[in-house]
Amino acid sequence: LGSKEGLAAGLSHRFYYLPRSGTILSAEALEDQPQGRGEDGLTANLAEANGFHLGSLEANRRGELTREQLPKLYSGLISPVIFIVVSCGVLIYQISRPGVIRGDSLSEILNNLLDLNTSLLVIGGIMAALAVGGLVLLLRTVMDIAGGQVAAVEDVGFRQMKTSSDEDGTSTTRMYLIGGFTFRVSESGFYAFEDGRNYRAYFSPRRKTLVNIETTD
Repeated sequence: LGSKEGLAAGLSHRFYYLPRSGTILSAEALEDQPQGRGEDGLTANLAEANGFHLGSLEANRRGELTREQLPKLYSGLISPVIFIVVSCGVLIYQISRPGVIRGDSLSEILNNLLDLNTSLLVIGGIMAALAVGGLVLLLRTVMDIAGGQVAAVEDVGFRQMKTSSDEDGTSTTRMYLIGGFTFRVSESGFYAFEDGRNYRAYFSPRRKTLVNIETTD
């Protein structure tokens, strides 16, 4: 069919193909479809493509996070921990070098630290900022997990793709745009989405991690 958009999810289609090779030439949705079938099919298709738990929708509509959705939030613990460990490790290494900490009292140690090379102070400041930032992200993720709640936004949805290049190559970020919120998704989730439809997205209140989505039109 020459497109990554795929067929309309959940609908019955008529296919036209070559009789001997079986190669599909085109397809069209049948006009007589059960009411609501397309919407339910798209919701199921989005859940499968994004790795969401379709059975959690009822709880999500009540503002509740289910146990099956927790792994989506657990993955948000990785980057903050890396920030904290790496930045604290570099910071500890820098201040533990011979001659960096000298003095018998706290005031003498602080004065010696202030006399350090400017570049070392800049590095220390950056590492400290990264550690604090990582700690904030970690606390927000833990609060999302412990809170057991989801927020929701309902609006017309669209997709957006951003590509950036550097020395390591090209990276592509795929997102859903719904009601002023931006949610990063996988490639399969990106192509399962239909622009211009009305969606209700469920996400963690603090980190804005998307945990479920359904069509509402």
